[in-house]
Amino acid sequence: QHRHLPFIQIASVAAVYGVSFLVAAASSLLAYVAVERRPRRRRAALAGLVVLVGGTWAWGSAQLSAPLPESGRIRVGLVQGGIRQEDKWVPENAWSNVGRHVELSVQAAGEGARLVVWPESAVPFQFDGDPLLAETLQGLARGQGIYLFFGNDDVEAPADGVPRIYVGAKLLDPRGELVYRYRKIQLVPFGEYVPLRPLFTLGGRVGAKLVAEVSDFSPGSEHTLAEVDGRKLAGFICYEAIFPALVRPFAAKGAQLFVNITNDAWYGTTSAPHQHLAMAVFRAVENRRWLVRAANTGITAVVDPWGRVLGPTRLFAQTVLVRDVPFLAGRTPYTRYGDVFGWGCLAATLGLLAATRVAPFR
Repeated sequence: QHRHLPFIQIASVAAVYGVSFLVAAASSLLAYVAVERRPRRRRAALAGLVVLVGGTWAWGSAQLSAPLPESGRIRVGLVQGGIRQEDKWVPENAWSNVGRHVELSVQAAGEGARLVVWPESAVPFQFDGDPLLAETLQGLARGQGIYLFFGNDDVEAPADGVPRIYVGAKLLDPRGELVYRYRKIQLVPFGEYVPLRPLFTLGGRVGAKLVAEVSDFSPGSEHTLAEVDGRKLAGFICYEAIFPALVRPFAAKGAQLFVNITNDAWYGTTSAPHQHLAMAVFRAVENRRWLVRAANTGITAVVDPWGRVLGPTRLFAQTVLVRDVPFLAGRTPYTRYGDVFGWGCLAATLGLLAATRVAPFR
């Protein structure tokens, strides 16, 4: 549905669940019209269908031309290194992979980019523990006069001595100073952690072997905002973009631009990278924010507040996408009130079930 722009504008009120409701309700009314034999009821259902679909389309079409107040613009360069998954973590390739991102960043800066964004896990070293890496990235930011947003994991060694590893993102300012650190809140189950991991050990060696190679990252807990030239942006990582309730607090806290970084190399040339991008589109519409997306192997793109996908790259291309992007500060009904519609639908459903006696089959 993400390509049907007039219809998806309802997401700014009811999130993506409003679009799902529209599809389900329209389909139900169509089915009712097809099976109902009483003309009066058929006409009523058909009228309801026209009002529902036509009204949503008309309102959505009006939203597409409604102006949104800007609070400045920034030129963003989105780096797509095009590094295949089988090459990404080979130690011998580590510095050449970093070098590829540096070269593309210089190209983006040459095209006027003020903010350059690298994908998730673009840097295979610990920024805090590798002086050479830190010097390289800081030199890039200073030399090009850019803000550099990049994916890089965090390691924390607390007092109990058990290190915690976080999927992370960082931001360097044009002076090369580290000014932002974000830790991924919503981890991928059986990819970045194992739910109920101790239960697998109950299965003995077989159970333990099933999860032995799965990472054991810790989740972050804060919706951290970064500041770029006095304006706020929010970064979220990979499949965090598929959760409306996770992204909404960023806008509610004042984020004026969304930055999504991901590594979809896992999916190869399947439909999954396209589906992942389609889900991210709704986060822009729900909160009326521009969303810039840097993906290791694609699809890198810019999404406007109405869900238009601008400049999508080819899968596995080595490229950079440079666009001027506005900062927006308004709040949609969804940003203000959250999932009221979804919870309301659930309450109504439970209420109807409680009030209705199920007739026996005949």
